[in-house]
This record gives sequence, structure tokens and C-alpha cells, in this order.
Amino acid sequence: MGCVASTPDNPVPSGAALSFIRPSKDEVIEERRNALGEKQYGGQAEEMLMGVLPLAAAFDKFDNDQSAGLDGGELRSALEHMGIEATSEQAGAILKQYDQYPDQTLDVKEFAAVVRDIQLMVKFDLDKDGALNTEELLLCMNSLGFSMDLEQVAVLMNRFDADRNGTIDLIELSSLTRTAKAFLKYDTDHSGTIDIDELRDALRKLGLRAGGLEPQALFRRYDEDGNGSIELHEFAVLVRDLQLYASFDTNADGTIDEMELRDALKKLGLRHPAAEDTVVAKEVLDVWDADGDGLLNLSEFSQLASDVRIFINADGGADGMLHLAEFSQALTHVGIKVDAATRLDSYQQAGKVSLIAFGRAIRDMTAPTATPPAPPTEAVEAAEAEAAAPAEIAPAEVASAPKPISRVSRLPSTISIGPFKETKAQVTDDAVLEA
Repeated sequence: MGCVASTPDNPVPSGAALSFIRPSKDEVIEERRNALGEKQYGGQAEEMLMGVLPLAAAFDKFDNDQSAGLDGGELRSALEHMGIEATSEQAGAILKQYDQYPDQTLDVKEFAAVVRDIQLMVKFDLDKDGALNTEELLLCMNSLGFSMDLEQVAVLMNRFDADRNGTIDLIELSSLTRTAKAFLKYDTDHSGTIDIDELRDALRKLGLRAGGLEPQALFRRYDEDGNGSIELHEFAVLVRDLQLYASFDTNADGTIDEMELRDALKKLGLRHPAAEDTVVAKEVLDVWDADGDGLLNLSEFSQLASDVRIFINADGGADGMLHLAEFSQALTHVGIKVDAATRLDSYQQAGKVSLIAFGRAIRDMTAPTATPPAPPTEAVEAAEAEAAAPAEIAPAEVASAPKPISRVSRLPSTISIGPFKETKAQVTDDAVLEA
């Protein structure tokens, strides 16, 4: 084990035991690809895979042009050989889902992931309808090392059933197994949940801020039921946001700067003239950069993405602006009670509300009410000095600590959740869906 580097976001107390080395950029990129991308699954799923097909031989058989990659047509032939009938469009969708790098072809490892998921589908699709219902998904998840009941699987189904047809198809199963693989990797004590220490370790490995209060803020955001641990269905929301965040954090430094934000806003589906890119990015930072450091960390970006999803869903005219009725509806989805006494006019211009104004309204309406400070006393000063001292929050205290009325504490449960799919066309779709 190496030793920890002392950084502004991860200070090391004097005399403390040193135990962690900050990963390099290349190590962060590889960790993100392995944890959030599509790689071979371990354990029982891998055992199932063995003996189904001699993978290398099967791959070579369908790689007609010997390019070391299967294109859409070659993949379709391979799927038919495995008993999966697929149109050209369906084969193309499967290729996009499993093409990790992406280069419009599947290499042998990516092809192995397809075979793995097909094997899971075939084994547990008891009624042979080409998809997993709740009971079949329960058997599938328990075979992978989870211990779930029907109620928990129903929640999981709600997270990954993107087309809302009540079943999990092959592409949805791919998203689920990818998330399950990452969950098992970071659940180091094999408890079936992620605790605060495991989350902190995962953040460090993924190149994200893991010092100070950042892990606690993230934990409270994604611990939807507030029970002090993150279950698989809650982890799915975190993975969704991590994937989106990592796709925009192009230099893998764990933050999104103004230049990266300009690109992110376009891909999130915001409409504004290209000449206004810099101005809009600066305004977004002004509203969503809660700590004022000129960058967006994961908590701040996740909050921005959540607000953008709600904004786009409410934008009936798809013109990048909300009418007052749409504005009121969007605030309700955020969890803000809107009544006759709520002053909305101050946020509109010519009867319409921009994303920036929407964000400012949320910030204003969720800010805690200030109370006049009491005259200082020796006891108060001593208490303030003690509170100012840095301290780690124990895992048991995370659940019991009260959630402040703040931007970070609003949970993603206010909007429907679907799986993240790494295609350009679906970045905007996921931004609207979920998240």
C-alpha cells in the first residue's frame, strides 16, 4: 500500500498514518473505464459464459473481414448464431450499447460482454419472451451474488426499465450488469451496501474529490431513503451521474471547468446561440458553483444536470425558455410549493424564464432563512472554535445527521430514473429522462 498525497481537498493531519497515493490521470481514466464502462463480469456470470461458445473462435468466425472487430452486420450474424433474431437497427443499437471505446465495432472483450448478457438472458428468461420480468430478474440478480426480494427487484426494475414496458431487455440488462459489477467492486466488505468509507475510496479511485465534506454531501444526496447506506438501486443513480460527469471531465482532474462546461451544456440539450457559450457558462457557474471555486464538482454538476432535466421536461415549446405556467410546474417537480403568495414575476423576462433564472429561483426559494446572530459569549466563541476544526463524520452519523435545506440535499427521486446509455443521441435523452 502506498502513501497519501496531501492536497487542498484531501488534507493529511500532521503525524497521521499515510495510506493513499492520488492516482495519475491515466490511472483515473482506466479506473473510470473499468468501473463505469463495459468489461467482462466476474464470478458466476463468467462461469456461465465458459462453455457456451469458444469465444475467440466464434469471434474469428464472424469477423469476416479479419479487422479484429465486429461491425453491425457481423454482429447481427453472431446474434442469429446464438439464437437472437435482430433487425439491422436492433443490431446497431446493441453495438452502440457495448462499444465501450467507441469505434463502431466490437472487439473480443466487448463481444464477450454481449455473450455474457445473452447467456444471463437465456438462462433466466423462463417464459422465453426475450426479456426478464420481475420474478426472472430476481433469479438473475441472486445468481450474481445479491440477496434481494421481489420488492427490492421492483425498485431496481424501475431504475433500468427505460422503455417502461415492465421487463428488462438485453440493452437494459447490459446497463444493469455494468452497474452491478461496479457496485460489487466498491462494496469491499461484501455487506450488500456501500457505506461512507467505501464511497470515499471509490471517489478517490475515480479521480474525484474525496476529502473534507464532499463525500458526506454526495452520500446524503444518493442515499435516497436516508438509511445510512447506498443500495444497488441508489448506486445506479450515482453511476448515471458519474458516467455523465466523467464524459465531460475530459482532463480527468475531478472537476469541470468553464471550457468543459460549455461543451457539457450543449450535450445536455440547452439551446442558445454559439456566440453566447462563454456568457452562459459563466452564468451557470455563478448559480450552480456552490463553493465559489470557479469549478463544478460532482455534487454541483449533478445538481445542475438534475435541474436541466426538469427544465427541459417542462419546456413544452422546446425553445429553451419556460412560460410562467411551465415555470410553476417545474418548481413543483423540484419540490418547491408554489401558491398565490409565491413571487414568480421577478424571475421572468417578457413572460419567459431562462434556465439561469430557474436556477436562481430554486437557490432563492431553498435557501435557509437567516436568523439574527446572538451577541457572542465565551461559551459561544469556544463552541465556534470547536466547530471550525476539521473532523471526519463517522458512518453511523451520516444517517442521523439532519439534512440541511440546500442545493445538494435535494434527491434525484423527484424525477424518473432510467439507465445511462453511452451514445451521443442518448446523452440528451438521459438528461431529460432521469439521472
